[in-house]
Amino acid sequence: PQARPVRPRPLPEMSQPPRHRRSGYGAAMERYVAFLRGMNLGKRRIKNPELVAHFEAMGLEDVATYANGLIPHAMIQAGGRLERGDMVEAGLRSLRWLMDRQTDPRGHFVPVGCHGWLVRGGIQARFDQQPIEAEHMIGALLEAHHVTNDRRWLEDSRRCFEWFLGRNDLQQPIADQATGGCRDGLAADGVNQNQGAESTLSWLHSLMRLHIAVGATVSTNRQTPADSVRRLTTPAPVARIAGSAASASH
Repeated sequence: PQARPVRPRPLPEMSQPPRHRRSGYGAAMERYVAFLRGMNLGKRRIKNPELVAHFEAMGLEDVATYANGLIPHAMIQAGGRLERGDMVEAGLRSLRWLMDRQTDPRGHFVPVGCHGWLVRGGIQARFDQQPIEAEHMIGALLEAHHVTNDRRWLEDSRRCFEWFLGRNDLQQPIADQATGGCRDGLAADGVNQNQGAESTLSWLHSLMRLHIAVGATVSTNRQTPADSVRRLTTPAPVARIAGSAASASH
């Protein structure tokens, strides 16, 4: 039998009552689908007001779990593509809320923990922290910087990236720079030493994206791509935070 090409089909899904994560994945494919298929944006334009209304009413899903940056990323990117300022602003507001919730008072990034997540009106679970959350926050923050040219978004993306390097609750590196791999997360009692494919791809994808962004911002300073990578993989000094982070998990 002849194999048929597999193509993304977000539009049928987008015509159903929206669930935020599904709608986010569909919107995030906007550019890809438009370029490959010459997509007719009429249906998406009809659906966009509904997406924005739901997004504004809910902010996020009732439970923030993992890859939370994906939805604001999709809103910002699709809003820019469709010239919808309301979508961009909705995405930026949600992204700011997410970043504020996932930033410790001492300044380091704290991904939503998988043992309890972040339930609407509840307390954010501290552990276990996963690389996929850092990756998608970095992607969303860099998109926000690209759209707004506000360096604060770029600084926040660096903060998330440094989580991989040891600027985290336990001051332990998650990325393994000797092998290029990445450990599977941060638990209350230490680093999960497994190095799965998802975690490694999250690390490498984050490194690549931030290298491109930082390389672009420092090109006028005559820094080479290698200089950019060295800057990225040298975490900023941090205070002793492990003890208080462990107590925060109880």
